[in-house]
Amino acid sequence: LGYLYSYTRDLPNVEYIYMGDGAFDSDEDIISKCAEADIIGFSGTTSQMPWSLRIASAVKSRSPDSRIFVGGYGPSVSPEWFIEGPVSVPRGPISGAVVGEGEQPWRSILLSGGIQTGIIFEPPIPNLDSIPFPDRDFIKVERCIDVAKREEGRRVTGILGNRGCLRRCKFCADGSPKTIYGTKLRERSPDNIVDEMEQVLERYDIEFFKFADPEVNTRPGRIRELSACLTRRKWQTPWGGNFLANPMDEMDAMALYEAGCREAWIGLESGSLEIHKHIGKGVTPNLIRKAFKATKDA
Repeated sequence: LGYLYSYTRDLPNVEYIYMGDGAFDSDEDIISKCAEADIIGFSGTTSQMPWSLRIASAVKSRSPDSRIFVGGYGPSVSPEWFIEGPVSVPRGPISGAVVGEGEQPWRSILLSGGIQTGIIFEPPIPNLDSIPFPDRDFIKVERCIDVAKREEGRRVTGILGNRGCLRRCKFCADGSPKTIYGTKLRERSPDNIVDEMEQVLERYDIEFFKFADPEVNTRPGRIRELSACLTRRKWQTPWGGNFLANPMDEMDAMALYEAGCREAWIGLESGSLEIHKHIGKGVTPNLIRKAFKATKDA
């Protein structure tokens, strides 16, 4: 949502009046604030969508002329569910479902006054460095940082370094044609990532960065590129992220440590070679053992 705001805040005659978060705001607060808006967007995963639709129905009953759109992982995977609606949840309140990356569709929706209907899709933005950094003030990120401080004892925020995935794991939407980010892997340049990290570090006094990517090591060589940039710019704040067991060797792990990485969350999925063959992740139990040893030794 911070990205969507940054990508559209230059539009004339568009005023953002509210950013609600179901983890912090009451249903009634969200409903009453949304009822003041002409165009409303809900973003979420599949499991969050029934709640979003209940809120949307309540908003629509108070503000019948409002135009309501849904996006995120849930709508991207099953947009028809929101347009046609299951028997238990009529489509009524929803004007359109955005499939895939949200920046350009959301901009088009706002520019048109929300006249779109049905399934809405625009191709992903090729150059991620061209997208403004997400506005963390708009999404009230300090609330999330406070939760992290209380639960982890440190001020934490997220950073997103890439979109899409080269893998086609059968249990994950990121490698699916209907993924929120499109199937083609796109990476931010290391300098662009570190520029944002430096800006966020100074503004919010962050003590740990968590990469929100499905995997930081998207391909062979990516770790070394990112680590070299962090090391060159004398990065000090610890960080961590999701990593694939393949590619991950001793040189990768040492480069990560020198660049300030202190936590590597490596997806195991299973200890069974047979299951690994079925899920299509491209790793084996032996590769997992090697990756754990390399990161632990570093």
